[in-house]
Amino acid sequence: MDKRRKKSGGGALTLAVVALMVIIVILGLSVFFKVTVINVEGAQTYTAEEVIAASGIHYEDSTVFLNESAAAVKIKNELSYVDEVRIIRKLPSTVTIEISEAVPVAAVESSGAWWIIDDKAKVRIGLLPLSISSFAASRR
Repeated sequence: MDKRRKKSGGGALTLAVVALMVIIVILGLSVFFKVTVINVEGAQTYTAEEVIAASGIHYEDSTVFLNESAAAVKIKNELSYVDEVRIIRKLPSTVTIEISEAVPVAAVESSGAWWIIDDKAKVRIGLLPLSISSFAASRR
């Protein structure tokens, strides 16, 4: 008696179904989980709009595929008084950007530019925050 088994195409069909399910999940996550609310907390020197613009996060971006670390680096590179950044996603549609700003402890003017030293001994250059500019004006 011949006991050969017929090969069924079940492996290819299973692979196709799994691939289709993965595609549906990815499309579903990118279509239905869009940023509609961006909150900014802790900003004193910068407006919420400036922080959002520096982050590179846009309304209608996918909250699922949001790169928090890249956005945090962009903020720290673009906004000189930002010391720490934390970006929190709350699905389905909210992103919160929490920042802590550097605490300036000294300012030196040189050739029209201000060099600010913060409480962690980091040197920052740029416009003075209101608290130091008031202090500097009162000392002249």
